[in-house]
Amino acid sequence: MKKALLLVGTAVILIGLILGGTLPVLAQDEPGNSETVPPPAPGKGPVPKQAPLLGKIAAVGEDSFTAEAWWGSVEVKVNEDTKYRIRGKEGSLADLQVGDKVAVFGEKIDGVPTAKLVVVPPKVRKCWRAKLHQLRRHAIPGKVVHIGENSLTLETPRGQIDIMLTNETKYRIRGEEGSLEDISEGDRVVVLGKKTDDVFTAQLVIVAPGGAKHPKGFLKKRLLRHHLRHHALHGEVVAIGAESLTLSTKRGEVNIALTEDTKYKARTDEGLQEASQEDIEVGDKLVVIGKRVDEAPTAKLVIILPPALEAEAEE
Repeated sequence: MKKALLLVGTAVILIGLILGGTLPVLAQDEPGNSETVPPPAPGKGPVPKQAPLLGKIAAVGEDSFTAEAWWGSVEVKVNEDTKYRIRGKEGSLADLQVGDKVAVFGEKIDGVPTAKLVVVPPKVRKCWRAKLHQLRRHAIPGKVVHIGENSLTLETPRGQIDIMLTNETKYRIRGEEGSLEDISEGDRVVVLGKKTDDVFTAQLVIVAPGGAKHPKGFLKKRLLRHHLRHHALHGEVVAIGAESLTLSTKRGEVNIALTEDTKYKARTDEGLQEASQEDIEVGDKLVVIGKRVDEAPTAKLVIILPPALEAEAEE
């Protein structure tokens, strides 16, 4: 029963992604934004909409801690107004441990990053992500084009796919329990199940609310946008080397290593186009996604922005 509930709950999140639902995504504003929304008390109200500082705790002091992001380290001050949410419960500075993953919401006070809300996610989150990733691999979104006695035929980006139904198949119809009789041709669904001997057998069929659509490439674009908001570094190029570039950001200047694996894209009116390191000039605005390699911030993807889209990247 517990496993079934987990499957349904995760599936609801998945269908929100696939069929246009909105997950609580945190906007990628820079720390120090004086217009940030004060966070609610732990366990009350919505998640703050300002972007968090994401990283791992490298050190904990008496009135501060150091968070290490992929692009560098930041010392974050705390005070009597700072709230803590430690693995789903209220906590304190003393509950923070070196190595904990952390999301910090706050602003700069007298030029010093100061936390309003510090969140340490539950350790089971990695397991949840793994289950979501596994679920996505075994989910088929599409439109119902035929209904048989024990089968469905879906129109998908991969072509028509026949889905076998059994007595064990569960149905979730627009948020409520249902049955095969509640499904109509033209409904947009997500089918979760497994493939055996080239036959896909449904374990759960979810019918989306009426009018929901699944444009081609929507899920990939949505996940990319989510990643951009959480892990992107925005800035202006102040120096370019053969194997590195330096960005001026609201966090200060950050030197970023470039490798042969670094990808380059240019944002245009037609979307993202292929680019190269030679297309980058001093003064360009960039969005950089990366990771730490041998303790050095290293770019995985560099996106060159045209002036008209600079403001959009910082939303």
